[in-house]
This record gives sequence, C-alpha cells and structure tokens, in this order.
Amino acid sequence: RKVLKINCNKLENFLEICHNLCITCFVMRHEVPQFIDIEDKIFGPLSFRQAIYIAGSAGAAFVVFYGLGRLSPSFPTALKLALASPFLAIGIIMAFVKINKRDFIYYMEAAFYYLINPKRYI
Repeated sequence: RKVLKINCNKLENFLEICHNLCITCFVMRHEVPQFIDIEDKIFGPLSFRQAIYIAGSAGAAFVVFYGLGRLSPSFPTALKLALASPFLAIGIIMAFVKINKRDFIYYMEAAFYYLINPKRYI
C-alpha cells in the first residue's frame, strides 16, 4: 500500500485528484437526520410538549373545580364544571390543533401581541 501525500486546500480538489489517480478515498460518512420536524413520543402517543399542555390545563381545571367547592360547599356542580372546562379545552386545543402545519400556540402568541401592541393606521 502506498501513501500519497497531496496538499489540497479544498476537499473537492482532493477527491478529484484521488479519482484521477484511481485511489480509493476513505471519507467519513455521517448520518443526516431525516425527520427533524417530528417530535419524539415520550408519554405513550403524546410528545413532551403535548403532555405538558394537557397536564397543566388539567391541573388548572382541577384547582378551579375543587377550589370553588372548598370556597363554597353549596356551589352547584354544573357551574363548577362550566367554569373549569374552558381550561381543559384550551389545553387540548394547544396540544393537538394545528393550523397550516403550525401549532396553535403560535397563533395565540400572535393574537396576544396584536392585542397589546399599539396600532397605527397611516
């Protein structure tokens, strides 16, 4: 086996010289990730982000439901459910709804900034 020393500034020149001299070049190969837009499933069929949204909204609904029951034991259960269900609904929407292949949280953020930023119409 002969070792050929070539001074090349660019990898393309080196590969071209190796090809012209019929020398086999051993170039390190690296795997390129193919599916980088798919989140890893951590909790069964849920990704970590989805699990956090659902757990947080379920916690908030739990606090509202049982907090109102502790605050006033005579509070109607139907009213407690009506006040707690929007928290759970928002969490489920944030976890699963996509609009134009983007998560719903981005649209909530854009709506929030639209509401708080001043508007100038020229």
